[in-house]
Amino acid sequence: MSATVCKPADFTPEFIEARDVKGLDFVSLPRRLIDVLYTWQQRSVDRKGLLAMSNHMLADIGVSRIDILREATKPFWKA
Repeated sequence: MSATVCKPADFTPEFIEARDVKGLDFVSLPRRLIDVLYTWQQRSVDRKGLLAMSNHMLADIGVSRIDILREATKPFWKA
């Protein structure tokens, strides 16, 4: 019985795809993690910006202070 040895040429997209575990693509996993962290940070910044708006500005965009408070109290991971 001989062990299988992988050479650099064996690391084709098909090989990498076959090594995925439960649909996780380990090649793009760090990029997806960065995207999620950026999205969470952007939500937090946007919600703080909404809280800082005056009632006049909120009326201009058609939302009430209560709508903004409801949105701003959501955890950053919830859309």
